[in-house]
Amino acid sequence: MAIARDSSAGGGATAGTAFSYTHTVGSGLNNSIAIVFTCIPGGAGTRSVSDVTWGGESIVGNVLKNSGNINNNVVGAYYKVNPPAGATTVAMIISGTATDICCESVVYYGVGNSQPDASTSGTGYPFTLTPNVDKTWMIAAYSDVTTSGTPSVASGGTAVRSQVTGNATIIVADTNAQISPPTSTTITFSNTVQSNACGIAFTLAPLGNILSFRTLLGVGV
Repeated sequence: MAIARDSSAGGGATAGTAFSYTHTVGSGLNNSIAIVFTCIPGGAGTRSVSDVTWGGESIVGNVLKNSGNINNNVVGAYYKVNPPAGATTVAMIISGTATDICCESVVYYGVGNSQPDASTSGTGYPFTLTPNVDKTWMIAAYSDVTTSGTPSVASGGTAVRSQVTGNATIIVADTNAQISPPTSTTITFSNTVQSNACGIAFTLAPLGNILSFRTLLGVGV
């Protein structure tokens, strides 16, 4: 089964320590995964993500990839396996001083595992990965402050969604196609300056190449 993208949404806040938004998931999806991308540009030293919830369920322990503190910014990716169809509330809660925070969520289906096939993080515009298995999708998220210019996708990927809240910005991109055969692949973001630039990238393997979600979750094995 090939990976495909279903839907995306996002939100943010310029004040307070929490915000929420609505994400609507399509029906009839098999082996799906919702990924919530969070960013704290310019404030990684004084604040952190304390919780991320999907439909009221905490998923902050389900870490797909976290950049750590890079350029005083942190980008994280948290997941929910097989999110139910329909509208749900996604929330981001932080600890510390709240100024200009935002996040985005994207749902994919036909995914074979909730952990990356390959992953990387860093400050640069280009993110390069070589998948370990055939027919993966590469996904990347890049964050900066808008005073440095709003990022866009320069090459190698399709912009899924861009969220700008105050001076915070995050953009998610993917290859929008399977990588076959598994060769070195680069998604490049464009920006003017990298004052608080930070990002992550990873590949997701399709169902059939590795353990299925049923095996992964210990259901019916």
